[in-house]
Amino acid sequence: MDYVEFMLDFKVKHNLQDRAVIVGGGSYGGMLSAWLRMKYPHVFAGALAASAPILFFDGYVDPNAYDDIATNDFRKADEQCPTLIKAGFDQLLDLRGQPNAYPEVAKIFNLCAVPKGPVEIESLIGTLNGSLGTMAMVDYPYPTSFVEPLPAWPVNVSCSEAKKAYE
Repeated sequence: MDYVEFMLDFKVKHNLQDRAVIVGGGSYGGMLSAWLRMKYPHVFAGALAASAPILFFDGYVDPNAYDDIATNDFRKADEQCPTLIKAGFDQLLDLRGQPNAYPEVAKIFNLCAVPKGPVEIESLIGTLNGSLGTMAMVDYPYPTSFVEPLPAWPVNVSCSEAKKAYE
């Protein structure tokens, strides 16, 4: 509502009441754009909602849909890749109760500190899972720093690295 009030005030102050306002954005910003247009069509003449998962809520979309799509991206890079990644997650899950293995985990993942307990291992797993999902989302054919510095085709690179780790 803040943006609605701002826009109405801005148009009056600058004598732009007869001008159309189009909102836009990507991802969450796209969702906001679409919702603004739907809820306030008298204020916003249009919306460009790029990559806006406006129906990604309970009951509308399978909650595993994004993970399934990301997994398929990794499978396209290398048929074995999802299996190797899952095996890595399984190993980390097994290491939760083995504090003597934590220094090696810290070394492998170049962590700033050795994990102190199972909760920190689970946090690492969550971070890795999120990172893999992000790689699938920004799997561009060129290097990018959109989210983090990544090489071209980061999914292919990560699959290649996973294979090396298991050889």
